[in-house]
Amino acid sequence: MRSPLEIYANDLEKPQLLYDWVKENNELLEPLLKNCLQNNNGDGKAFLIEWLASTIPLLLQGQKLDIYKEDPLQTLRNLVAEKFIA
Repeated sequence: MRSPLEIYANDLEKPQLLYDWVKENNELLEPLLKNCLQNNNGDGKAFLIEWLASTIPLLLQGQKLDIYKEDPLQTLRNLVAEKFIA
C-alpha cells in the first residue's frame, strides 16, 4: 500500500530518501493508512484529513502543523517539507 507522502516525493531534491523512509517505516504507517481508509468509505478528502491528524504527531514528534481542512493536500505538502527538507 502506498503512503500519501509519496504524492509530493518529487518536491524533494532526492525523492528516493522519502521512498526509502516510507519503506523502512511501513510497520508504523500501514495500520494508520488501513484504518483511515476503512473509516472514510472512499471520501478522499476526509481520509486525508484523518490520516494527517493521525500521522503528523508521529512524524513531527511533537511539532505542530495545522491541517487545512479546505485543502488537506497543502497540509500534506507542508508535512513532506517539514519532515524531509527542514
